[in-house]
Parts: sequence; structure tokens; C-alpha cells
Amino acid sequence: RLDATAHDPRGDIYGLGATLYFLLAGRPPFAADDPDLPGKIRSAEPASLTALRPDLPPDFVSLVSRMMAKQPDRRPGTVYEVEA
Repeated sequence: RLDATAHDPRGDIYGLGATLYFLLAGRPPFAADDPDLPGKIRSAEPASLTALRPDLPPDFVSLVSRMMAKQPDRRPGTVYEVEA
């Protein structure tokens, strides 16, 4: 979470998901020049990877989406879960 005071590995999982999104879509999930970037990260959904990259396997798109879930408890809990 942007406002969290303690480290949670699921924050890193979000970051990895956002990086994968960028690599796959060719653009970041949210525009960096948006003055409400923190608000968008907290509440908005990025453009669907399926719409941007219909060639991607649905299970992989689902994983990236889960990695970028707004609620940390909806993300994979560890990188080992992501790998599996």
C-alpha cells in the first residue's frame, strides 16, 4: 500500500506485476504524469491486458491482474506462489 508503514512482500508482488504489465503492454499501467497517480494506483484499474495483448494466455493475464490487485490480501502471498 502507498500509505503502509510496515513492509509487506505483497507490495513487491504488486511492483513485479506492474513491471510485467509495462513489459507486456509497452506502457505503464497508469500515466506517470497524472497528478492523481497515487489515487489511480489505489482505486483505478489499468487497461485490460487482454484488450492490449489478445495473444497472451488467459491464465497469465489473470496472474498479472491478481499481482496488481488493489487489496493486498487478494494478491499472491509470496513470490513462490507467483512462480508456481
